Amino acid sequence: MLQGTYTAAVGIATHQQRLDVIANNLANSSTNGFKSSRVDFQDALYKEMTRPHGNADNLNMNKGHGVLVDATTKNFTQGLYQETGVDTNMLIEGEGYFMIETPAGQRYYTRDGSFGRSVEGDGTYLVTAGGNYVIGANGQRVRLEGTSLQVMEDGTLWETGAGAPYGQVSVWRFPNQEGLNAISSNLYDVSASSGEPQAVQLGLAGGTTLHQNAVEGSNVDLAEEFSGLIRAQRAMQLSSRALTMADEMDGTATQIRR
Repeated sequence: MLQGTYTAAVGIATHQQRLDVIANNLANSSTNGFKSSRVDFQDALYKEMTRPHGNADNLNMNKGHGVLVDATTKNFTQGLYQETGVDTNMLIEGEGYFMIETPAGQRYYTRDGSFGRSVEGDGTYLVTAGGNYVIGANGQRVRLEGTSLQVMEDGTLWETGAGAPYGQVSVWRFPNQEGLNAISSNLYDVSASSGEPQAVQLGLAGGTTLHQNAVEGSNVDLAEEFSGLIRAQRAMQLSSRALTMADEMDGTATQIRR
């Protein structure tokens, strides 16, 4: 009798995780460079039932135990192109991530190119909205020169009217980007599954390029998320009803036994 209660409870917990993922996607639908997630399911273990009489070889005597969350996966498709008109803003078209460095020296990766200027005692640096430094192709923090900035598709930085570039923004890819660890502030960290970062050669035909005065928006599909929200709510209601029915059946059985 208790098996029905356990199966229904597992269903409620599973669909609650799905609702949490959908809620996070919806909350970040306006976050630059955000990548939506989805929940993948799998069947719980089956139990082979024993028939007291007769041969059950040709019958389906497996009893299911509900559904479980198999994995939560990221959707890394390109987000929307959003023009901002801010010269320090950059959008990655294609695969890759900006490398950033926190003031404490930790390095992470992001698709959010809503950069700005940080005027400090030793110069002006290109920084994220959260105050982290953008790392250039030379492995150092990108230091800006002059008052005007021009960013080419290959990531080189020019002062408008100057005769030569003075720096270059770096973009990095991973052998398995699905293995990246998502941390706070729309950042990713390297893991054993993702592999080590590899520099991307920017500006090649058909490859990854940078665009100035624009940022990549979220890739959340609101219509799909709201559709998934309705389905998850209905599944949650069904599991809740099944739990109620299982509880009533257990109560009836207990009363009969008395």
